[in-house]
Parts: sequence; structure tokens; C-alpha cells
Amino acid sequence: MLAWYMILERLGADVHRSNRVFVPNTLKEVAVVFLIDPTQPIHPTEREDLSHWISQGGVLVTTESMKDIDPALDRLSLRGSSTHYEAFSTPSPTGIRATAQRLPLARDISAVCFGSNQAFELRAEPSRIPRAPRSLLTDDRGVRIVGHRMGLGCVIVLSDSSFMTNGLIDRDDNSVLAANLVAYATTLSGGEKILFDDYHFHPGGPGQGLFALGGMLFTTSAGWCVLTLTVAGILFLILKGRQFGPRRDFRRQQRRRSKLEYVYAVGATYRAAGAHGMTFQLIYNWFRQESANRTHLPPTTTNRLLAQGLAQCSGSDPAEYEHTLDACDAMLSKGSVSQRQLAAATEKLARIEKEALHGSDRGARDRR
Repeated sequence: MLAWYMILERLGADVHRSNRVFVPNTLKEVAVVFLIDPTQPIHPTEREDLSHWISQGGVLVTTESMKDIDPALDRLSLRGSSTHYEAFSTPSPTGIRATAQRLPLARDISAVCFGSNQAFELRAEPSRIPRAPRSLLTDDRGVRIVGHRMGLGCVIVLSDSSFMTNGLIDRDDNSVLAANLVAYATTLSGGEKILFDDYHFHPGGPGQGLFALGGMLFTTSAGWCVLTLTVAGILFLILKGRQFGPRRDFRRQQRRRSKLEYVYAVGATYRAAGAHGMTFQLIYNWFRQESANRTHLPPTTTNRLLAQGLAQCSGSDPAEYEHTLDACDAMLSKGSVSQRQLAAATEKLARIEKEALHGSDRGARDRR
């Protein structure tokens, strides 16, 4: 029915082809579905989704093989030969009687051409049985197309779909009948989107099997959920063993502050009272004690020997260290220490502590 599909496109109809199974997402916002002569079986779950969609206002145009979608359609039976039109050299047209001109699909139609003489035989009048199928088109051979209401929607069943095929669409009034069928179906549904099913009609195409499932991953909410969980799982596995930043070796971590700063802070009370000499005495005694412990010398050792021991730890000039120690002793011997002298002497002792005392641990490790 490619020719009829292209005609609908040129007429501006909102027409689409589907290569996917019938699921709620496939039928979303669809007004009319053409399910013509399916060669693949319809899964029971698909039938349930179709039935629910029809009951909500959708219109299904299908053939006799799908009449079991509703038990009421079991009243339909076919009579006549099912020989396809290709067996005939020239299929004979059939006329529309005057009494049948009032039917919904017979408008502006005088003759139609079907490939077979199959027609429905209605077992009872629609007025006698509630929800019974009603005739939508009748020709000289009998009832060709029937309609059956299901909830808010409708099922339109064709006895022979050959009038829409490429070989017969241009015969007699077949194109008018096809246009009437589409107009009637869209009017019943109240929508415009028309869907032609290719999934059950053309097996083995690109929309089948794994390809159809792959397409559903990107077009259904369940598919997006699976993709999201998959991506989250992959990211979890990638980042699970990742460390944020380099590892730190605590054994090599330098002290952020000098211990001499702590001693200096302890002497804050003395400084506040103006006892700068007492504060410096506290700092200097601590420094000599700590230096003697690191150099394995007695605290009362001479400045020369203590400076040489500190120089061995830092690799600096011992004369500079000795000069600093002599200056500190001279400042304490005067008895009075100003705030400026206290700050300058403490800064020099802190530098020696950083170079010799803190560096001695690293030097000892390097020697080991």
C-alpha cells in the first residue's frame, strides 16, 4: 500500500509508519492504526494494549484475521472466494446499489474494484443485538466493510483490503473509498495522527528483533530507565577505586609551625607586663635545652660546641650560629631587653630551629 501511503502524505495527512510492537508508548497520541493482513502473530499483551487504546477513543482499521480482538466480532463470517486479484487478468468492478448509498463509506462512490468476492455475512440485525457490528460499505457482492464500537473507540474490519493496494488504488472509485475510510476513521477518533503498522506485516526488516528493542530504549520511559541505570552502574565501577588527590606521606610531612612559636605564645603574659627580659630568658633556655638534646651535648656546653653540633645537623656555617648564641647571652647579661630586641632575637633562634632541629630528622633518615 505504498502508493496509498504516499498519496496521504501529499494530501497533508499526519501519517507515520511503525516498526515496533504495540505498546502504550507506540500508540501514544495516535488516532488511527492500519493493521492490514499481518503476517506475524499479535502477542496477547499487544492485543490487551490495543483493546485499551481503542476503548479510550482509538480507531483500528484491520482485516478479518483480527476480528477476535473483541468477542462481539465473532458474529462475523466470510462467504465467497478468497482468490486474490493477481489471479485475474482484469478484476471486475462491483456497483453500489442505491439503497447502500446512505452508508458512511459509500459517499461519491458508484463502483469499486476488489481482488476477491469475499463479503461478510451478518448473523443478526444490529438493532436486535447490542453492540453488533454495522455495515459501513455494501456492494453487489455483499457487506465489504463493517464497524464495531468498543468503548469510546471503534474497530473497522475489511473483508478484502486489496482496494488500497498499489495495483488497484487507481481502479474505479477505490481511491475515493480509501479517502472516505481515512476521513471516517479520523472523525470517529477525533485525532489526526495515522499509523501504518509495518512490524507485523514485513518480518525481517530493520525494525525487528533486537533492532526494535534497541529503538525502544530511546523512545519509551522504561527504556530510558534502563539506560540511566546502566550509565550509573558504569560510572560507579569506574569511580569506585579512584582516589581524589595524591596520597600523603605523614612521615615526611613538615611541621607547619615552629615549637618556638608555642614557647613565644606562652610568654605572652610576661610581654604584656613589660617583662621582655623574662620572656626572652624563657625562650632562650628552651632553645638551648632542645638543641642540647638533639646534638647530644649537655645544656651547659659552650656556645662554640653547641653551634658546631647544630651546624652538623643543618650543614650551615657554625660561626653564624655561634655569633647568634653569643649575642643572646650578651643581651641577657645587660638585664633589660626591649620589645624590638626580643622580636629580632626570637626570629634568629626560630630560623636556627627550622634549619637545624627540624632538619635533623630528615638528615637522620637520609643517613639511614
